[in-house]
Amino acid sequence: RDAPEHLTAFRKFNNRVQVGELRTRYLDYVHIAARMAMLFGSMLACVLHPAAGFKTHMFGAALLGIFWQQSMFIGHDAGHTSITFDRKKDAMIGWVVGNLFNGVGIAWWMATHNVHHCACNSLECDPDIQHMPVFAVSNKYFNSVYSLYHRRQMTYCRLAKLFVRVQHYTFYPIMAVARINLYAQTLIHLIKAKHVRNRGVEFLTLGMFATWLGAVIHALPVGHRVPFFFLSHAVAGIIHVQICLSHFSMNVFEGRPENDEWVKMQLGGTMDISCPAWLDWFHGGLQFQTEHHLCPRLPRHKLRKFRDDVVKPYAKANGLELKSIGFWQANAEIVRTLKQAARESRLAPHFHAAMHL
Repeated sequence: RDAPEHLTAFRKFNNRVQVGELRTRYLDYVHIAARMAMLFGSMLACVLHPAAGFKTHMFGAALLGIFWQQSMFIGHDAGHTSITFDRKKDAMIGWVVGNLFNGVGIAWWMATHNVHHCACNSLECDPDIQHMPVFAVSNKYFNSVYSLYHRRQMTYCRLAKLFVRVQHYTFYPIMAVARINLYAQTLIHLIKAKHVRNRGVEFLTLGMFATWLGAVIHALPVGHRVPFFFLSHAVAGIIHVQICLSHFSMNVFEGRPENDEWVKMQLGGTMDISCPAWLDWFHGGLQFQTEHHLCPRLPRHKLRKFRDDVVKPYAKANGLELKSIGFWQANAEIVRTLKQAARESRLAPHFHAAMHL
């Protein structure tokens, strides 16, 4: 079957990108590494200084949270093999940044994230929008959808009804502790998955993460340990909000994606977060989510130019829509999407009956 004109055009410009643009500016990563070292070192100074009090320790927790938020962008780059473009070298970077410094297994992340890219915002396929019973981004989940990724029925049960009806209130508090769920998902994947490359290395680096984090927390006075743990994780939760911003309020489609609709699927399920160039460090490339989904291996430092020089002209020439809004507007859209689904959950025909079981 002949491919649609827009898909043929996409393949042509994608081939051009693959040939000419897949080169990393390593000086940018030198700057990033210096920033990471400064954040981590400053956190240790706040924790270990003998005269430090509660406020200094909490400032250290905030620095650790920012370190996690920023370093996970490097893990994202490594998972896409977009740093060295060598699978083994980027895997080692992923183990250091993802497992050792973040406690989030690169093997688990790649297993879910690759599917997300292949079936962006698919009701049945995309694990990044399958958060039942905690969240439902669409009323389509009220019909108890079967997840092709998790291979189980995501039942719209009584627990789901209780969570979903208030999800626009619980979204940010849950994002503040979402990192703990990633620890759990990492371990579940490593224990249950049949095929995991270098499972021993995964466990070793995760054990080293638990060791250094435990040592940092143990160095604090007893009364400061729990606040430090939760504040650092809450600040790191910024990245979980950032991940959701570009997808939760976008179109959700049913079924598996068709090859000739791949470009439209990516554009329909993603949006960019508009920001000035000086703020690109904060978003770590996620602000150019559409461009990243079209060319996942393109280094993040080239995404802004890629958007302006390639993607925008391509979309205009082929009558395709690109969505880009500001950070705070995107947050408002997420809340609005969750609130709408919550409202619809209360009107679902089986809701009231189930609540009285």
